[in-house]
Amino acid sequence: MKIRNEIKVGVIILISLGLLYFGLNYLKGKDVFGKTIYFYSVYDRIDGLTRDNPIMLNGAKIGRVSDVQLMPDKGNKILVKMEIQLEGLLVPDSTKAIIVNQDLLGSKAINLEFPQV
Repeated sequence: MKIRNEIKVGVIILISLGLLYFGLNYLKGKDVFGKTIYFYSVYDRIDGLTRDNPIMLNGAKIGRVSDVQLMPDKGNKILVKMEIQLEGLLVPDSTKAIIVNQDLLGSKAINLEFPQV
């Protein structure tokens, strides 16, 4: 059975688009096949926190900031969407997400502090 050239080109384009999608997500630091959990936090000030800043737990990177939105209807508070990529992490309800300086140059990170038991 002979396969027409149009079908070959179509299959190659579909494979190329799939590789492009996975490659771009890999370069962005997203885990395409892993389970991702999202948490939200509301702040009055974020002092330079932007997308892709790390989420830290005990000094280890466990995620990243995936979105920052201004909420004008809530008194100009800022909603931060955190993407946690560590599977099996149990986050208690009273966990504090504190914005900290990550290094001497002033880049920001969010440090998760679990409540003391």
